[in-house]
Amino acid sequence: MKATFLLVLLSGLAAAALPHYPDTASALAAAAARQGSVLLDFTGSDWCPACIHLDTRILSTEELDAATGGRYGIVTLDFPRKPEAINAIPATERERRSQLLRDYRIQGLPTVVVLDAQGHPYGVLLGTADSPTEYAARLAEAEQARAARDAAFAAAEQQSGEERARSLVAGLNALPEVCRDKYPDILAAIAAADPQDNTGIAARCRRELLYPQQMQAFEELSASFAGKLSTAELEDSLQRCREFLQTPDLHPEVAQACYSCMADGYALLRDLPQSIDYTTRAIDAAPQSRMAPRLRANREHMQKLLDTKPQP
Repeated sequence: MKATFLLVLLSGLAAAALPHYPDTASALAAAAARQGSVLLDFTGSDWCPACIHLDTRILSTEELDAATGGRYGIVTLDFPRKPEAINAIPATERERRSQLLRDYRIQGLPTVVVLDAQGHPYGVLLGTADSPTEYAARLAEAEQARAARDAAFAAAEQQSGEERARSLVAGLNALPEVCRDKYPDILAAIAAADPQDNTGIAARCRRELLYPQQMQAFEELSASFAGKLSTAELEDSLQRCREFLQTPDLHPEVAQACYSCMADGYALLRDLPQSIDYTTRAIDAAPQSRMAPRLRANREHMQKLLDTKPQP
């Protein structure tokens, strides 16, 4: 299927660089007109070598546009580090980009999120590629996921009850995990189709629906800790995190972020054993998350520090 898709895309199309759009709204409107999709390009233009390679040698080439049939437009979401580059971006635009970074749980750059014309994500491409052809193949895999999603959702339209719930879940499971909570209508439909949770799926869906507001609440809490470095202030922050962890139906990744924040607090208190303990709790809360590898690396580093610390 993938080979056939690529052959069709490579067949005699006029070469032109992929069009770039200033914002998601204009890109989605253009995608709807041409029955195409949008690439949200999370990048760091003045500090990230892989980002620079992806932007200049892959995404901005005529070869990629030809290989993908002219179906994609790009919205560049740049996160520069040079002060002059940062200051050149209006504050409202910086906040918009940061919100999208949070919405899609971006853990590293470059990352490209693929949206359909309705704004639903169905692909997440991490890193760069050696050539436009290789990147086109990765986009073809995302298109296969989209096709599987659409087929499962279409089947669900003819079904009811648990059967409908299972088809809707199959459609979501065809997508990268980070995309699934961006389908609130589907999650709500799954919960409605299986109110007794006989499939063991509906409860998870209800929890996914809570993720955005729970994460926002945690971010507001953690932002209130800024600049608080005294022992009393840090201990107060840790207690407030403990209280937040009592939130009913707390999403595992939100709990993970909270435990990680507590680990940082104990590190600032120079309590490495407790920092290691809370890092472990963070890992255990969501061991398959994209944050988990970084947490494991942090724990390993702290354990080495603890093992080499002179004993009194």
